[in-house]
Amino acid sequence: MISDNLATLEEADALLGFLDPGHYALVGPHMRHIVDHYQCLVQGLEDGVIDYDARERCRETELSVPRARRVLQSLRQALERLLEGADPSLTVRLATDPGEPSMASRSSLGRELQFVQSHAVHHFALIRAALGNSGVQLPDGFGKAPATLRHERASA
Repeated sequence: MISDNLATLEEADALLGFLDPGHYALVGPHMRHIVDHYQCLVQGLEDGVIDYDARERCRETELSVPRARRVLQSLRQALERLLEGADPSLTVRLATDPGEPSMASRSSLGRELQFVQSHAVHHFALIRAALGNSGVQLPDGFGKAPATLRHERASA
């Protein structure tokens, strides 16, 4: 799963590498949101508590392609340091009601890697739609879940 997440982060970086800087305004909020979740995961591994409500929400990442690419590189390096197959038990905090405190639940590194990757692909789909409306062509698989790609291949 670590290698799959590395590929997802590389896909994000590749997009930023070829994207016209003028189009980043359409992509920036999604990219910032994606990296925020990955940052929460990486930071939470230090003490075993991932708090997705404590996202950095860095405006510079939202506005600057170079900043976003630096953050993506940092996240890839952090994930590369993790041992494939290691699956520590974690606590995850996330608000489910704006009027109530965040809820805590048990999870694992594997489950959270699945979550952040799926979350990123979901935002890739939104990015694909936004850029498509602006005439930007993206690779066929960009923004499609692995299960969707597998289904499309099997149905072809």
